[in-house]
Amino acid sequence: MKQKTKRHLLTIGLLSPMLVLALGSYDEEGASREVAEMEVEHRVSAQQLFSEYDANEVRAGQTYEDTVVAVTGTVNNIGRDIADTPYITFETENPIVGIQCMLAESDAGLAASVDSGDRITLKGRVSGKLGNVVIRGCQAE
Repeated sequence: MKQKTKRHLLTIGLLSPMLVLALGSYDEEGASREVAEMEVEHRVSAQQLFSEYDANEVRAGQTYEDTVVAVTGTVNNIGRDIADTPYITFETENPIVGIQCMLAESDAGLAASVDSGDRITLKGRVSGKLGNVVIRGCQAE
């Protein structure tokens, strides 16, 4: 392989993660603004939402994806993902995967204000199931 081609591939490899990080945080801010202006279409417990996706992901996707939900449940975990985006997960019967609510950086104070075991309701737009059922643009209802 030519030296110039190797340098281009190395540059692309180094810049790609930074681009992903930048786009990820922008998307969450935009999602949060959109969700703030939208009405809740479904009120559901975290366990019920997870159970519906677990039983039939296609049917649950047709019902919930791209809709705004208000999810109530017990906080399991609070953290940041690989893109440094804050999130809150809810307890479900499954100890490995569940409901993950992604927050905009401007809403990080919400993540800082809750503890595992707290019972809360978050409003956000269901993105789909990627291991966890992911809800974007989450904010306190």
